[in-house]
Amino acid sequence: PRSAELPQRMMVPPTIHDWVRFSSTLDRKRLDATLVDHLLLLASIPELRPRIVTYLTGQVHPAPTERPDATQRYWAYTALGQIGGPDAIAALQNGTDDPDKFARKGAKEALLRLSGEN
Repeated sequence: PRSAELPQRMMVPPTIHDWVRFSSTLDRKRLDATLVDHLLLLASIPELRPRIVTYLTGQVHPAPTERPDATQRYWAYTALGQIGGPDAIAALQNGTDDPDKFARKGAKEALLRLSGEN
């Protein structure tokens, strides 16, 4: 049976149904390495990739008073760098101006990773 919490290593490929159940809990989760792993697994479904990118870009570009802390932005940039695509690249390029050094490092490393794949 599937649950709202995706296991560390899923034995079956994720489905859109997994995303629906999982996404309903995202507002209560802190973006970290484990959540990034789950999001990347779900992003392996082409139909879900735009939704995942939208969620992640929302973590780095909300109003300054609503912006997650620098560590969460770092993980968002890291995930965007692994997913790629035009929207992810645009968010990462903007992230090179992030006010926090640690978050900015995540954006720069992700861009370097993407440029190495091309």
